[in-house]
Amino acid sequence: MKYFEIEFKIEGAGECLQDARDILAAMAGEAGFETFEDTDNGLKGYVQTELFDEECLIESIADFPFDHVTITYDKREAEYRDWNEQWEMEGFEPIVVENKCVIHDGRHLPENMTDSMTVVEIDAKLAFGTGTHETTRMIVGELANTDLTGKSILDCGCGTGILGIVALKRGAERATGYDIDEWSVDNTRHNAVINRVDERYTPLLGDAKVLDNVEEKLERYINKEGFAGIKMQPLFDAFVADDPCVYPVMDFARENDVPVFIHCGHPPFSLPWSIALLAEKYPDVNVTMIHMGHGHGVYIDASIKMAKRYPNLYLEMSGMPMGSKILEAYREVGSDRIMFGIDSPFHHPT
Repeated sequence: MKYFEIEFKIEGAGECLQDARDILAAMAGEAGFETFEDTDNGLKGYVQTELFDEECLIESIADFPFDHVTITYDKREAEYRDWNEQWEMEGFEPIVVENKCVIHDGRHLPENMTDSMTVVEIDAKLAFGTGTHETTRMIVGELANTDLTGKSILDCGCGTGILGIVALKRGAERATGYDIDEWSVDNTRHNAVINRVDERYTPLLGDAKVLDNVEEKLERYINKEGFAGIKMQPLFDAFVADDPCVYPVMDFARENDVPVFIHCGHPPFSLPWSIALLAEKYPDVNVTMIHMGHGHGVYIDASIKMAKRYPNLYLEMSGMPMGSKILEAYREVGSDRIMFGIDSPFHHPT
């Protein structure tokens, strides 16, 4: 796949530069961007040449919510690298997560392990996911601290398959992973064999549409087992809240008159502007922004503003530390559209 490397220059942001980076990354995702890295003056992004929607990017920059900020960009073709060759030459040092899980490449073997540690070998071949990235380590840590006994795991954008493999070796019963990159699916299958979990891991090639039994599961849990709503976690599953992969879920929610709850407050996937676009597309579905922007002032303000704009948006306040903003939402959005809930055991009211 060929990529454009686009360097954004952000001027006038001052102390809000990181906020501007986060918002720009979220908005540029609508134009097809896959990944970003910070630069001294802004942001550098990468997008497949065939998927780049430059008109959408220009419109997003024109609609940037900081009036005093100016954004320009330079576009060039990204250098092609044979990442497989680079990994074969360099590999990576063993990574220990939470003192419960160790990840290695088969050549740099771990030392000083305990019997209770879960050992995972990853042979990265043109795929993402070794544990070197902070996000991967974070999710591995969550899996290591969760009782997965008998659970089924879904990894959206599986890369090397690392998360599903960790889950299976930590007690999960089955795992399914899908990815749009054929290399990643093959690599996941290969790593599942290396770790002797291939009989319980199903790798699929494609986007969310490969999960053609989603409606069947929604029908079962909502209409047969009495679940009262649908919760989505864009941050953990790496999708933007208003991505088309969400539409089948929203269609079901509309047809069955059930509310949707979406984690809100972490870039680039779970930002209030994306959730608002989804609410605008589905005005007859009640959507709750869980954590109403979490601990970031810009996202909290945006959550309140979006809820004022769209009457089907509701606010949930757990994990949001600014009491004054709860009062503001109560007064300006309405007492009937703000609530408290828990992600037990996280944010437990005690």
